[in-house]
Amino acid sequence: MNASPSESKTAAPATRIALVNFYYERRFDHFDGLIQSWRTTANLAGALSRAGCRVAVFQRFDADESFERDGVAYAAVADGLPPSPRIWQRARRFCRRLLAWRPDAIHVHGMSFPTQIAHLRRTFQGPLVLQNHADQPLKRWRARLQARAFRGVDAFLFAARELAEPWLARRIIANASRVRQIMEDGSRFQPGDRQAARARTGLTGSPIFLWVGHLNDNKDPFTALAGFERLLAVSPGARLYMIFRDAPLAARVRARISASQDLRDATTLIGAATHDDMEAYFQAADFFLLGSHREGSGYALMEALACGLTPVVTDIPTFRAMTDGGRLGFLFKPGDADSLARQLTAAVQLGPDRRSGEIRGFYERELGLEAIARKMTALYDELLGSPRS
Repeated sequence: MNASPSESKTAAPATRIALVNFYYERRFDHFDGLIQSWRTTANLAGALSRAGCRVAVFQRFDADESFERDGVAYAAVADGLPPSPRIWQRARRFCRRLLAWRPDAIHVHGMSFPTQIAHLRRTFQGPLVLQNHADQPLKRWRARLQARAFRGVDAFLFAARELAEPWLARRIIANASRVRQIMEDGSRFQPGDRQAARARTGLTGSPIFLWVGHLNDNKDPFTALAGFERLLAVSPGARLYMIFRDAPLAARVRARISASQDLRDATTLIGAATHDDMEAYFQAADFFLLGSHREGSGYALMEALACGLTPVVTDIPTFRAMTDGGRLGFLFKPGDADSLARQLTAAVQLGPDRRSGEIRGFYERELGLEAIARKMTALYDELLGSPRS
């Protein structure tokens, strides 16, 4: 898609890609605040722009606003509908504004808006791509509505192909060849000086494990604590730091830690941290630990890999994909403290730096922003070169 100066007079115009969000949150007073908070939107848009596309982000919102930043056009469109449109609401005004930009291809974030997607498919003749964001198939008659809406969709993107299996099994996605494994976003984080990062963050221990995830049932902090407690019997210098925002299990987690002298000495609940500080926390740690039972992608793991941090995470589809089938991490059975303890021990025996270069290299080739943009632009080119089915 890039042209040299000598080719600029004859080169085809840049492919126009519209990134679309049908959902928004009322907590943002201004559109720019939403974009700054939803980093994935701006990250992907910027990467596609650097790859040679002409990119516009269209976001449903409660006010009309627009601006341009880093070569990307951003447009918020108010259509009088609630933040999450009802199943019967087509979001016509939003779609008219989107189509007036004359995109070559439309990339919709989220698969939970069948009526709006069906309306877009009827009114747009180019390639339509849907990106899964931990969406699950709808139930009963809504699933049938999804299946009808998705018949005209050209590609479905999942962080791991296995995540598409429930959609294929129920025939909501009728054609497996339209499923692609492409991550939804990457990270701008980089490896850094570990000692400097430890001085900044105050992390100490040998080795240091970092948890970044909500304290909820899905992330399963209790399995993580049980496995880590067993590691302390053979690695008493180990320390675990837990960063989290949403914490419905916080009281129970504190009680669990208080009940164990080993955990009291070795575990620190940091709580929330700013995004500006997170890179230093990843750089300061030796290992990344998370106990998720399911993930649509896994942004915290993405940031850890971007910093070259060795992960000890659950054996679930997205984490397998993000660790090259487990080759670049230590995978344990979800909810199994014994399995986790074995993997923690193996990780400590290997050492924190043995795979760091491989992890960062794999991240740059497969998971980084530029790699994602390269895969997506190749997909757009493929679809634009094929007649619509």
